[in-house]
Amino acid sequence: MGAHRWLRLGDKLGWLIPYLAGLLAGYVLSPVPDHLGAWAIVAGIAGLIATLLLATVVHELGHVLAIRLAGRWPTAIHLLGPPDRVGFHVGAVRVGIGIKPGEVEYRADGLSAGRSAVIAAAGPAANLVAAPLLLLLPIARWAAVYFAVMMAATGLADLIPAKTQITAQSSLAPL
Repeated sequence: MGAHRWLRLGDKLGWLIPYLAGLLAGYVLSPVPDHLGAWAIVAGIAGLIATLLLATVVHELGHVLAIRLAGRWPTAIHLLGPPDRVGFHVGAVRVGIGIKPGEVEYRADGLSAGRSAVIAAAGPAANLVAAPLLLLLPIARWAAVYFAVMMAATGLADLIPAKTQITAQSSLAPL
């Protein structure tokens, strides 16, 4: 397998690494009890999936808050990314649910590079701020630790240098 194939494989599976590291960190911090039944394991897996979906929503809302603080309005929010499979409107903002990582579209005309950087960093920051709050959930401690670590892993994964998934529109063309 050539180097370019490894890079493509890494590009496709790179999102998985922070989550696997998060699960490992969760196990080190709070191992799963040995006496769990099958339904508790199923509930734990469902909780992890719900945490990842919650992390996506928190992440995108972090971007939206930063966009609003910059004096702009988002034009579209794609939870789980475009192409949207399901779409609806909240006021003038189109919200879509798709199958890829999420993104927020907004008009970036005249925004400084610093403000654009703050908008890009606001999503991961929202995940990192929300992660400790999951420890306050009235559930088993080991499960809360796993959920908090996965929320933090989502934020940390997006701090890895790569292209941003926030789409800044510079034209007035409709979506």
